[in-house]
Amino acid sequence: MVPEKMLELKAQGLLAMNAAADARSARMLAQAFYKELRAEGFTPQQVIAASNELLELLTADLKVKAELPAADA
Repeated sequence: MVPEKMLELKAQGLLAMNAAADARSARMLAQAFYKELRAEGFTPQQVIAASNELLELLTADLKVKAELPAADA
């Protein structure tokens, strides 16, 4: 399961706080997610649909956070 992969990467110290490590971690997570979906029989179109849904969820989350008043005011 993908969340397990993310926890595994974090436990191995591969989810770091710098930009280069974050990019590498994101790539590894994406590859694991893709391989797992394909191994489970998802079509390329279904993988794209899942990716689009992730982007929509992220966009909605970012919009909510942008609308919140500043906490340090």
